[in-house]
Amino acid sequence: MNKIILDGKEYELSAELVEKIEAEVAEQEKREADRLAEQGPFARVKRKPYFLINGVGKVCTLSEGATNTDDELYSIANYCHDRGMIEQRALHEILNRLLWRYSEGRGGGEKRGGYFIYRSNMEDMRVGHCTYATCGDVYFRKKEVAEAAIEEVVKPFMAEHPEFVW
Repeated sequence: MNKIILDGKEYELSAELVEKIEAEVAEQEKREADRLAEQGPFARVKRKPYFLINGVGKVCTLSEGATNTDDELYSIANYCHDRGMIEQRALHEILNRLLWRYSEGRGGGEKRGGYFIYRSNMEDMRVGHCTYATCGDVYFRKKEVAEAAIEEVVKPFMAEHPEFVW
């Protein structure tokens, strides 16, 4: 038996009316999903769950409620409806911080005239040199330090996270 309460009064619903309500709800959910898909993974939709990266690099879920927290997470681009996309972002951020710490612990880096690590193809990581402009996220003062970071930081990280896509 299905019931509905309107203005404090309870009504029993016929099977036909239940079917119509269910069809309307399904149609509204489909329209909402289509609208969200059109707007992409960063659209803000009330009451829809979204993913974020927490303080220890894990992906968590919240539901959009137009709160200050939602506003702040959206404003710093820590808000996404695509779990796979934000999981990759979290891994990129973790690796970036690990490389930053490695560089800083070995003399830091220079944005101009410094070295950086990049992926030249799916199997190969290389060290590049920036002379005039910034080229990468983390810089190393010496080429040897960047090369060591590949062996000591990047390769172990990628082995631990085979789902990571550079």
